[in-house]
Amino acid sequence: MIAWEYGYIYVVHTVGPAPAVCVVVDKSGKPRMLDGCHGLMRSANVLGADGWLVSGQGEKSACTPAINELVRTVEGAIAGDTMMCYFMRREAGVV
Repeated sequence: MIAWEYGYIYVVHTVGPAPAVCVVVDKSGKPRMLDGCHGLMRSANVLGADGWLVSGQGEKSACTPAINELVRTVEGAIAGDTMMCYFMRREAGVV
């Protein structure tokens, strides 16, 4: 039986002239932005290099306060507006 590690990618649509940003939450539980990623395809490729498999089925939701705190650090972004949430997983123990 394979043990899995799980996480999420949030593609966050911003308020302001900044492009969308991608935020990842893995087993650490701490959200982090992926540099240079403004959409799911680029994020999936970056994370795939670390063994992550990303679901193509996303769900739209409102931004959480933690996500908004990260988004405010992006130049040109006032806050997050909405985000698409995607599920990801990889075999446990992959580094």
